[in-house]
Formats: sequence, structure tokens, C-alpha cells
Amino acid sequence: MEPGEALEPSDHALGTREILHVLDGAATVTVDGVDHEVRADETVEFHAGQEHGYRTAGDGPVRLMVVVVTPSGEWDRRTRSRGPRPS
Repeated sequence: MEPGEALEPSDHALGTREILHVLDGAATVTVDGVDHEVRADETVEFHAGQEHGYRTAGDGPVRLMVVVVTPSGEWDRRTRSRGPRPS
């Protein structure tokens, strides 16, 4: 992300978690209106079913990795279907 850039991910289902790891630079992660600064080599995990977003912190770029963990049975974009079908 370039300096001044911000991302506001779309709504997630209740029970979804996000794991954000900063590789280089620093990011401000806002979850439910509360800011958390995450610096290089730090990781933050939060419930993503609430309002959240991230933006660069400081004057430099930030490189980060985000993993979104959806609850079991939720929409799986890879298969275009919902979880296992009942037997």
C-alpha cells in the first residue's frame, strides 16, 4: 500500500476472522472504531464481522499480508457453493 492509501474490506459473515501481518512499514488497523498500529513483523487477529479497515501509518509504504478465515459452512468462492451438503 502506498502512503495515504486505505482499504475498507467488504462485509464479512459473523464469525469471520482476519489475520493481518505487516511485512514492511506500519499500518493502522481500525476495528469497530478503535485504531491499532501494527508495525513490521507484527501480527493482529480480529473478528471481521464488524466494521474494520486498514491504512498506511507514517510517510512510507506498507507491505502486508491478510488471511480471511470464514466460518465453516459459509460461502466458498473457490467452488461457488456453500459448505458440505446435508446427507
